[in-house]
Amino acid sequence: MRMRFVLWQLVACIGLMTASSSWAYFGVGNGCFFSSSDQHRKPANLSRSNRIERRLEDIEYLKLMQFNLENFLEEKPKSPDALKEIARIFREIDPDFTVTEEIQSADIGSRFDSSHLGDKYYLVLKEGNSGPTHPINIGTFIKNDLPLRVLLQSHKEERWTDPQRPHVQEKPLFSRDLPVYFMKPKDAPSHSPPLAVMIGVHNKAPISSKKDPNSVRYRGAQISRTADIVRELEERFGKDLPIFVVGDFNADVNQGRVAEGARPGPNELQPLYDLGMQNSFDVGPNPLPVSQRITQTYHVRAYTDKDGRQVARPPVNQQFDAFIVNAAAASAIVSSEIVKFLDENGNPRPYAKSYEERSKQPSDHWPVAIKVSMQAMLEGYQRRFQEWLARQ
Repeated sequence: MRMRFVLWQLVACIGLMTASSSWAYFGVGNGCFFSSSDQHRKPANLSRSNRIERRLEDIEYLKLMQFNLENFLEEKPKSPDALKEIARIFREIDPDFTVTEEIQSADIGSRFDSSHLGDKYYLVLKEGNSGPTHPINIGTFIKNDLPLRVLLQSHKEERWTDPQRPHVQEKPLFSRDLPVYFMKPKDAPSHSPPLAVMIGVHNKAPISSKKDPNSVRYRGAQISRTADIVRELEERFGKDLPIFVVGDFNADVNQGRVAEGARPGPNELQPLYDLGMQNSFDVGPNPLPVSQRITQTYHVRAYTDKDGRQVARPPVNQQFDAFIVNAAAASAIVSSEIVKFLDENGNPRPYAKSYEERSKQPSDHWPVAIKVSMQAMLEGYQRRFQEWLARQ
């Protein structure tokens, strides 16, 4: 029976390798580890013989975090104080999954885990499209003792041609990648339905060109394709599958909201909202006011007026970083928060009023963290699994 189960998994893995997207398995239990372009590091204490693995039914909350680490690079190392503050946040939130942006490699993440977090995580990272000159990738820290397997589906190979400039050569649709993480109980068959899905996002930055001001069309194509993938997942597995679209959207996710501090104009995330998805800060009985949803501040340097005086420009405060969730995920969310940086005296840092102030932070983005009821997710998963089993 054991050999039959392993062969079943092997057949499923071979089938996945023939799909159009790039796949790889990571995690504990029996899984498939393939794709030469995938990087991952597993601390020695991941083996069953010398670590204590939690039981899924004993986990009250699954803790998820989103953190743009801002140029977490080999050639541009963070200061000791910045690394210490990033580590404090990891220890304070104690996340099970952390989607990070702007991290160079699995090596640098694993060294940080070993030196600052006590080998608590392993890192799943597939190199994206940012290139060798500025290798900012999406990487996910996953707790070693989490009794889940993770199936990673990459979309880095998808291409895009600007419909307003069809004569221009096509380019990668996703600036980095759009990794889709399928979370499954460790003993579940490989092609059984997932417990939940997380989609990692790091959209094109709002950098203007003559033909695409603020990269709105390019970023819009990325968001539209992300919405298509969410729709396909719900059609395949059902709307009771929790889906978390997580990351740095490089667009104000609250733009156009009728609330204090909201910016005018259409919302770039409308394709996701049209599916019924919500900002995690809108979930629950006490939504966080839009004016308090600041995860990134943008600072234009002062200019000189006609009289030769230096005139400061006000900062642009916005929420670039978010958990955008479908109804099934929203119903399981217990709490959602923006994690504050602390200064050298242990006090919360106020939002930066200038570029110089922001440069003192460990990152130019503030992390977002949520807690999700594992029991609520398991109830939906058990229904999906039984329906799948009945079709076998």
